[in-house]
Amino acid sequence: MDYALTEAGNAILEPMRAMGAWATRYANAVLDAQERFEARETSTRSRSARPRR
Repeated sequence: MDYALTEAGNAILEPMRAMGAWATRYANAVLDAQERFEARETSTRSRSARPRR
């Protein structure tokens, strides 16, 4: 039995390849931004958890 993509499956190949290229290009920038966000969130939570005087 032979398997093949449908017309819709073939149509999505180019955008999926472009998304893969984008992810490869920007992976480190995305991870850096996520770390900065998480550090900021952790800092904000620890300040709000402190007892107020």
